[in-house]
Amino acid sequence: MAAPEEHKNPQLLSLAVEKAWQVRSLVGQQARLSQLELSALQFLADRVAGPAELSRALAVSTAAVTGLVDRLVARGYIERTPDPEDRRRTAIHLTRSGRRSLVEHLQPMLIALRDLDADFTAAESAAVERYLLRAIDAFEQVVAPGGASPS
Repeated sequence: MAAPEEHKNPQLLSLAVEKAWQVRSLVGQQARLSQLELSALQFLADRVAGPAELSRALAVSTAAVTGLVDRLVARGYIERTPDPEDRRRTAIHLTRSGRRSLVEHLQPMLIALRDLDADFTAAESAAVERYLLRAIDAFEQVVAPGGASPS
């Protein structure tokens, strides 16, 4: 007799993360972007950041971010502007073209997820939100500076 399946949510979340990675790989290939370039664009989709902040978010050196930003600027996805609050700093943000390209490539997935979310009752949606927020916190504990590494 097979043991009852317990704690399926972690396995399902792991599968969802794996599928999300596959989507990111496909989107990167279609847009001719590396995973790092795609991550940078997604990070900049809802914020303006400086090079140091982008470096921390992507977990790469500032030198690596400089090259990455140069490539994305050359392709018209992002631009550098003087920081309006501190002209010594540089602000990096998506261009209209960069935002349009990102949305175009992610649109099918975003529509599917929106439609899926619409099928949930308010209570179901709240439970899913709680689970996902706690899962994000668990991921953050692993990747946060000074966080414990799994053994």
